[in-house]
Amino acid sequence: MTSILKVDRIEARQSGGNVTFGSPINPDGFSSNYRPGEVIEEFTGICDGQSITVTSGTYTLPNVTTALNLTTTRQDLTGSVFSYTPPAGTSRVYYSLEFAWDNQERSGISNYVIHHSNDGFVSDDNVVIDSGRNVSVNYISGISSHAGLPIKIQHTFVCNASTEVLTEGKFTSWTSPKTIKITAVEHGSTYEATLHQLPYFNSPPAGYVTADFSFVRPTLTIKAIA
Repeated sequence: MTSILKVDRIEARQSGGNVTFGSPINPDGFSSNYRPGEVIEEFTGICDGQSITVTSGTYTLPNVTTALNLTTTRQDLTGSVFSYTPPAGTSRVYYSLEFAWDNQERSGISNYVIHHSNDGFVSDDNVVIDSGRNVSVNYISGISSHAGLPIKIQHTFVCNASTEVLTEGKFTSWTSPKTIKITAVEHGSTYEATLHQLPYFNSPPAGYVTADFSFVRPTLTIKAIA
């Protein structure tokens, strides 16, 4: 019986009399030689403080330990603040945060937007306008309609734009850490919303109680694309 190993692509690098063979995902080979649209690296995980190792390094996800009550003052969305440097060859970076959303009063109108910065501290001036989103449910005069929605805020950044446009998340290069985050605010004091919380989880699986599901951590995803 003959076994056949199919190799998608083998690359070689020559230095003096030595030749090094590797694949695009092997940092000892040609780590920046990718086909357009190829995913160079991707990591996703629950925001519980775990560390994930990929081609560009080891990253520790935020650790979210409690629900977040929004107010009429814009604040960071817990789990969203993350600093990242994509590997060589990246032309786009996809960023997303998925979280649970619950209105606490009336329709829970709230808005969300992505920010970015080069210095490790995110300035509110560096806003990606196209990332802005509103979340709400039908208005009622009572206290709450118990929505309980899964929400995803996302944006794809451009790393090799011919002209830098910060309000569109377009950079001419991305070779040092950039911090990305989401901020959130309520429309008014009578339109309250809470994040990372399930309003009800009736009839939980055997061995669990409803309270086990009252708090749910967000999921952060980063993808580097050639």
